[in-house]
Amino acid sequence: MNKNNSQNNQGKQDNNNKQVKNKENINYEIPTNQNAMDLENLNLEYKTQLNAYRQAVSNYVSFLQKQSTQGCSEFSPDSKGISQACYDKIWKHSGCTTTPPNASEKWAKNQTLNGLIYDSFLWATMTDTEHRDGCYGKNRNSNTKYSTSTSADYNINKPTFTSLTGQTFWGTGQAGSQSVYTGGDLEQCKALCAKTSGCSGATFNPTGHKQPMCWLRTGDGELAKGLNTDYAIVPEAKQYLIVIESINKKLLDTNSKIQKINKKGEIEYNNLKQQNENIDNNLLQNYLHLNIERKKIKSLLDQYDTLHESETQGTIEIYQKYYTFILLLIIVIGIIILFYKFSGMFTSAQSNTSSSSYIQQGGELPPSTYMVVLIIIIAIILVNYFTDIKNTASSVGNGISNGFSSVFGSFGNLFYID
Repeated sequence: MNKNNSQNNQGKQDNNNKQVKNKENINYEIPTNQNAMDLENLNLEYKTQLNAYRQAVSNYVSFLQKQSTQGCSEFSPDSKGISQACYDKIWKHSGCTTTPPNASEKWAKNQTLNGLIYDSFLWATMTDTEHRDGCYGKNRNSNTKYSTSTSADYNINKPTFTSLTGQTFWGTGQAGSQSVYTGGDLEQCKALCAKTSGCSGATFNPTGHKQPMCWLRTGDGELAKGLNTDYAIVPEAKQYLIVIESINKKLLDTNSKIQKINKKGEIEYNNLKQQNENIDNNLLQNYLHLNIERKKIKSLLDQYDTLHESETQGTIEIYQKYYTFILLLIIVIGIIILFYKFSGMFTSAQSNTSSSSYIQQGGELPPSTYMVVLIIIIAIILVNYFTDIKNTASSVGNGISNGFSSVFGSFGNLFYID
């Protein structure tokens, strides 16, 4: 019976331990590990994008500063005393590739802004040797591209254009009376947009339509993905803004992802925190329960030691009585033997003195009668003593057995930890 109880208790204890382990496994299988890795990657990506954004803004600011120092925005068409930076821009804008004339010369100082623009136009378009050498250099060759403009472009403050491969720009409408041109090249398409009033950008494709095509557009608009041979022509300043806008969108997208993971992580953290609080409460309850059981165990161990000592003392007492019984039995046997011998001597002496039949005198009994009575008395004493030994052994054994059963039964009821 006690063995079955112990097995049942052990089975309950194992089940409780498994439940505790399962709770721990559930609580500590943290799903936020993947979120933490994703968050780390997104933070690294955001940092990289932020550095690129700062660099793009820095490049745009540098471009604006350069434009402010090299442009002609401070001069009106009738202004004189044009700066060297402005004259350099006029000379390059006309198509000339040589070093511009000195703006500090008397002739140049007396010219208006529009006068210098017209003069640069003549140097770029006149075909005599002097003008060709002065505008394009003496080392020009057959591949040199001469300006084909038929009139001077007085819109010198219009921004310079740049091109983006694989994209298109369509703006909000057509620019000028003629918005589509065939033939020419990318630079000529840029020049057409630069001299067309209201042109804010263009799209050029040299091979996609059986011939070079240039579409001039007006208004603002987004870039669109085009053919691999398409070129989006936009102001250089717009190019910087497009890069900044693109990185800004990526930053917003990455920031949104980070916020979603943070929000999800906050929910999971709160759930995990609640689970850990439940575990802590269970551990605290188990700790208190274990302290109570520790005291019970100590009491049971003390009882066990007491029972063990009682068993030892009872065994010693029983053995002492058994040994005493054996010793008494030996003594009794010896006494009987001696008594038997002495009684024989008395019988023989009486036979010698008188061969006649024994006649009882004065109420005396024969020695054999005393011997029988003595043997009976001794037997009764030994039987009683042996019975006392058996009762003592039985009492000690039952008491110890009951004590151990109680102790082990109490042990079996311990260790119920949730």
